[in-house]
Amino acid sequence: GNESFHLEEVRHRELFAADEIANLSTPVKSGEILKVNIESVHASNNNDGIARVEGYVLEVIDGASLVGQKAMVEVTRVFRTYARARLLERV
Repeated sequence: GNESFHLEEVRHRELFAADEIANLSTPVKSGEILKVNIESVHASNNNDGIARVEGYVLEVIDGASLVGQKAMVEVTRVFRTYARARLLERV
């Protein structure tokens, strides 16, 4: 901000559509294929694993058996606070 501007002098201009802003807010996109490290077992589903991309949580379906290993995954669904991914192969 700048204290020398008065509110009447400031104009708002929309630079991005709402869906573009939503896409910018997550580090992964649906359909993206990633190499990740499965860090832990999901807290409420013992079959799934948890990986992270820039701190963002990926729930890896059927990834619990790969804790401590790297895997290729495909992001299937993206939510505001986490995403789901399916296991493609161990690396």
